[in-house]
Amino acid sequence: MLEKITLNLLGKGKSKVELRKKIFDKVKNIVNTDSSEELASKELNNYVEKIARNAYKVVDKDIESLKSLDLTEDEIFELTVVAAFSAGESRVKVATSLLD
Repeated sequence: MLEKITLNLLGKGKSKVELRKKIFDKVKNIVNTDSSEELASKELNNYVEKIARNAYKVVDKDIESLKSLDLTEDEIFELTVVAAFSAGESRVKVATSLLD
């Protein structure tokens, strides 16, 4: 079931598919190895890392910094959902592997 959700998240949308895939993989690497490749934009990179590590710390200033990159609210929403889902899915997979 998680695979179907992933396919939908990485399918059609307002934001670029390649960017959503990079964010998905970046967050997965952060959860699994505590490291990842940098994204092109410092603001986007910081935002995605914050979601992956401490999503509760996201503030309006973070969203405004993404808007300064000419991202629309729809694009920011999609990128946020992809990052949050990737973090959750990766943590579930780590937890279930520990139970095996």
